[in-house]
Amino acid sequence: MNLSLEKNPDMNPYNSFSILYYSKALSIPFLGSFLYLLQIQLLNLGLLRIFFASNKKNKIRKTLFKALSRKFQITYCRSTKFSRNLDIFEKGKLALDTPDIQRPKKMNKLKLYDLMWSLIFCDFVTEKTKRSIKEFLPDNYPTVRDL
Repeated sequence: MNLSLEKNPDMNPYNSFSILYYSKALSIPFLGSFLYLLQIQLLNLGLLRIFFASNKKNKIRKTLFKALSRKFQITYCRSTKFSRNLDIFEKGKLALDTPDIQRPKKMNKLKLYDLMWSLIFCDFVTEKTKRSIKEFLPDNYPTVRDL
């Protein structure tokens, strides 16, 4: 009897999903760059699945987003503040997961703008998010399971 211990890529939970949170702390020039580099190193070592980023432009953040897109099948984005910065992710890799979002009728113009661009670049929304903004989305908008 031959017991093979080959790695099955489908069984590796590291390849399945990651979570992206918004943090204002990464807007601080030197601290933000350092924390982005640290997250990239931990990602390359396979030690991290939860990531933080700000909406401030940063070349290293772009590198992090590309690495997330390559490493994981899907990334759950927990903020609409990234808006147009989400265009870095590959198609079919991003899900908007903000179940506590305000109803669109109560949002100001800037928050609506962020929500609109987030929905453009996210291929899916979670079921809770869809319920939160149901009057803003069509019924057939693609959903993905909640975390």
